[in-house]
Amino acid sequence: MRKVLKGLLFAVAGLVLLLVLAAVILPMIVDPNDYKPLIAEQVQKATGREFSIGGDIELSVFPWIGAAIEGPIVLGNAEGFGPEPMARLDAVDVKVKLLPLLRKEVFMRTVVLRGPNINLAKNERGITNWDDLVERQGKAEPTPSPAPDTGDGQATAMPKVSLGGVALDNGQVAWKDKSTGLEAVVSDLNLNVGALTLDPGTVIPIEMTCSLRANQPEASADLRLQTRANVNQQAKRATLASTDIRLSQISAVLAEGQPHLRGSTEISGDFDVAWGPDWPASARCALLLIFPAALFQAMAWLQP
Repeated sequence: MRKVLKGLLFAVAGLVLLLVLAAVILPMIVDPNDYKPLIAEQVQKATGREFSIGGDIELSVFPWIGAAIEGPIVLGNAEGFGPEPMARLDAVDVKVKLLPLLRKEVFMRTVVLRGPNINLAKNERGITNWDDLVERQGKAEPTPSPAPDTGDGQATAMPKVSLGGVALDNGQVAWKDKSTGLEAVVSDLNLNVGALTLDPGTVIPIEMTCSLRANQPEASADLRLQTRANVNQQAKRATLASTDIRLSQISAVLAEGQPHLRGSTEISGDFDVAWGPDWPASARCALLLIFPAALFQAMAWLQP
């Protein structure tokens, strides 16, 4: 028994030594920046858009395997929506813990996105600048295949996946609807999403602050949001508990000749959110990005 334990210890020590050596040697012999043209080419094939990484890519191997990418990272716009890029990012940092991968477990550190700038638009015909991406995604989605059998009649369990969170720093989302003339901007956007797992019942803390501005009505405000989200993907429902939404520095001109509204308001409570089965994930994401602009429409009902 002692020989077996001794052999296991030597095996583990050897594995750790190999990982440490890889952490030291790999960054010295592999320059990830050499692969930037290939990355751009693959993204362009997948999206049909121009893509570029302006800064350096730095790799890490141990104890976290990942990449820190300096921007500007730019994704071009859809045809007919002008030269302005659809998305621009100053930097991104993504890391996965190495040793749990050996146990088929995925533990990611908080994903950090710095300076994201997203431009969403709809033209006079009602076509958005993400419609082509949704169409490509629909064509690329494979038919789900049954989980592999382990030989004992049971399907292989899904690997455990955990994400430390998402941190978005100093972002901006702009929305231009040429069919209605509505223009809205969410600026100074800071978002912190807590740890995410695939386990049902996981409560996710969310905090967000931003400034809002729109032209229909002409209005501006500062938004602060705090909530605890519980998402049930199978039921396509989510519960937002202990939600606190505060709008301050409100300034709105509802109509020419009408009083100029100023003030603040607060909404607190628990909310249930549901989405339809026909909504693709990308459409739901876009809706969440546009949602703050809808608050301006609600300002028309605020009392001074």
